Amino acid sequence: MDFFERQDKSRAASVRLTALFSISVFLTFLTVHVLIVSVCAFFLPSESSAPVAQGETNPGGSVVYVDPQSAFIDRNVLNPAFLFIDFLIVGGLVLGSAAVRFSKLKSAGVEGVAVALGGVPVLRGATEARSRRLYNVVEEIAIASGTPTPRVFVLEGVKSVNACAVGTCPSDAAVCVTRGALDILNRDELQGVVAHEFSHILNNDVRLNMRLIGMLFGLEVLTIVAIWMMRSVLEEYRLFFLAVVGLILFCIGAIGLFFANIIRAAISRQREYLADASAVQYTRNPLGLSGALKKIGCANVGSAIASSSCEQASHMFFSSVFRPGFLQNLYRTHPPIAKRIKVVDPTFDGVFPADVDVSDLKTASLGADVEDVAVFAVNQSENAQKKPSLSTSDSSTQVRRSLDAATTELKDSSPTSPSSLYGGWARKDNAHNGIRIAPSLLEPVPSVIDQFLVDASRACSVFYAVLLSHDATIKARQLALVNRVENQETLRLLEEISPSIRSLSAPARLLAVRLATPLIKNMTLDQYKLFRNTVVEFCAADGRLDFFEYTLQMVALRELDLFFRISPPMSAKYRDFTLIEGRFKTVLVALAYESEGQTEAAEKAFHEGCAVLGYLTDFPKTRDYTLQSFTDALLDLGYCSPQLKKLILQACWRCILHDGAVTERESALLSIIAAALGAPAPIWRDWK
Repeated sequence: MDFFERQDKSRAASVRLTALFSISVFLTFLTVHVLIVSVCAFFLPSESSAPVAQGETNPGGSVVYVDPQSAFIDRNVLNPAFLFIDFLIVGGLVLGSAAVRFSKLKSAGVEGVAVALGGVPVLRGATEARSRRLYNVVEEIAIASGTPTPRVFVLEGVKSVNACAVGTCPSDAAVCVTRGALDILNRDELQGVVAHEFSHILNNDVRLNMRLIGMLFGLEVLTIVAIWMMRSVLEEYRLFFLAVVGLILFCIGAIGLFFANIIRAAISRQREYLADASAVQYTRNPLGLSGALKKIGCANVGSAIASSSCEQASHMFFSSVFRPGFLQNLYRTHPPIAKRIKVVDPTFDGVFPADVDVSDLKTASLGADVEDVAVFAVNQSENAQKKPSLSTSDSSTQVRRSLDAATTELKDSSPTSPSSLYGGWARKDNAHNGIRIAPSLLEPVPSVIDQFLVDASRACSVFYAVLLSHDATIKARQLALVNRVENQETLRLLEEISPSIRSLSAPARLLAVRLATPLIKNMTLDQYKLFRNTVVEFCAADGRLDFFEYTLQMVALRELDLFFRISPPMSAKYRDFTLIEGRFKTVLVALAYESEGQTEAAEKAFHEGCAVLGYLTDFPKTRDYTLQSFTDALLDLGYCSPQLKKLILQACWRCILHDGAVTERESALLSIIAAALGAPAPIWRDWK
């Protein structure tokens, strides 16, 4: 199962969630309706005080008295007027509460949700060593997965090991990690936990989780109202009737709670296996993830979090937030720890370490990653595990066994990663080992730039520096623009970093922009709009838009536009290829010409791509497209269904790879197309 199939399954899960939620609301409504009818009947006169006129004569001539209360219930339990009124009460309360809660979550954004869970933001330039190590790990996994770097938060004060991902899409997401995870886990284990959360982001589970919180709150609201009613009685003892109604309502609300937790568990359990398997594929180290799970299994560590906000979001976490016992068994949102370990590490014998010694924490200099910050105190020394080397056959065998075991456990599922997405297509075409990759695509970002990026001002400077012209006249115009819009500090930083940027290749400059992009997300909306306009003016300073400037806008600015909600989120609008046939042809023709240049080679590449969809059409002998028509067509393709996107991206892939080589320009074009489709970008270093 690849990235696009996972997105389809996520949408199918959303449909199932809506169906389960509707059934739960209906059953809760029926229960409340019966309660309201019964309470109304309770205040009617009893049978003993009923007048004779209310009696009825049977065929034998005797009088049969009808109990007014029973008669009222019989007449009104299916009375349309009563049903409508009760539906307005229950439906308005449940659906309205769910809508308000989801709206608040959406308006708060990822930062608001993370802060509500107790998160404290971690920036790239964090001075605290373990926080900086966390950011480095998140950034590494983002690059390895081909996805935007999410915001990073630490749940301070939580000593257990846990983590979660929140957001609405890969461009608008955050990873939250507990302080206990930073203090107890070593780097490999932390990588495993973070990679697990990245799988939820990449597979669009985060959006489903946000919807789940809103819907489940609607089901739980009856219990909240009942508790409020019973508390009111404590303040005013004469309201005994209110206490009775509150108690009955609380019992009915428990039905909503029951359904809420059933839904929460049903949606989340199976996804955890897939996320574990994906984490192994991202890190290439199954022992990192299994080591983190083993520490959670220790008696003095665990994953419990004593917070009502975290309990409501329990389905979003790496491991159960409930303490071992009745609640954890009742609200089981995660598979058993031992079973999860066994899936990624088949050699696990089911015995957890006796203890984790966190008293011997090693200190680390600021700016350096902290290694081995917690030491296992394992009774059986033979159970101690060492990090596998990727150059050894044992490591490769372990990774393969872990992925095979995970695939078997998931039956029709397998882990998702950019390498498996593009690599699977290449292996299917028998081209995996024959692809020639331009050396510049493997060029890393110099450490001086990596260390320079610590805040939004420096990130702005990097954006400006990669766009700075070599022409003295145009450069002077660009610097004047920065001087007019930005402060003197940004201008100084631009002059400081420009020499290091100037010598970089286009792919390395694009990678530097990608490292800077998450820091821009710390701006306010107004600050970002000003920055965005400055970048666009920077690109237009010479009166034209070159290919690198276009790539930066389509990849980096598009990600930021989605984050700041300037661009609307993509939805599945087109499911039939015939509806987007013309736009697909425009994109593929442009891709073929821009990557090959010559008409004959471009035509061959074009038809290679069309073969993926079985699409037969003529290739234009002239370039009948413009930059604007290409952009419009590409952005429209972003509204295709996941499976249609998969075929489009695969067609573009085949078009580029028809000659067995990837150039700088072709890599940038594929990144532009992947960004427009909301798919991960290819990671060429994985191929090398």
